[in-house]
Amino acid sequence: MSPEEQLQVVDAITETLKDASADVRKEAFHCLIGLGLDGLARIVDVVNEPSNSLDCKLQAVQALGQAFSEGKVFKSGIVKEAIKVLEECLEKDNDQLCEAATEALGEIGPQAIVCKPKLLDLLTTKKGNNRICVRVGTALLKISPLN
Repeated sequence: MSPEEQLQVVDAITETLKDASADVRKEAFHCLIGLGLDGLARIVDVVNEPSNSLDCKLQAVQALGQAFSEGKVFKSGIVKEAIKVLEECLEKDNDQLCEAATEALGEIGPQAIVCKPKLLDLLTTKKGNNRICVRVGTALLKISPLN
């Protein structure tokens, strides 16, 4: 596929992210992951867009984690952007988004070490929310393994 064709596909798939069906959006995110840096950049944009629904943002955050867990991200520029947007999700007042972002950061691994202080803070601010605390612990093990 030529770069022009790839951008055409990315643009078309991006439009499907507004679909009411979670299954359609899930498939669209999967496709964007496969379309490389252009697709991943669009996923980051979805998380940043204030008008997107919580469900759409959750799926975008999960897609970022999936891209890293599958080893489909190698460029440092997009990694930094993804880490930044996921780190911002940790500060949102939505536990689902925070939990999903924590998992995604864990999938990024040691490159997400810059998020370690915010993850450690979550252990205090989200004390009593066992789901998030467990996710934070798991993410920290992947980001900053024991010596």
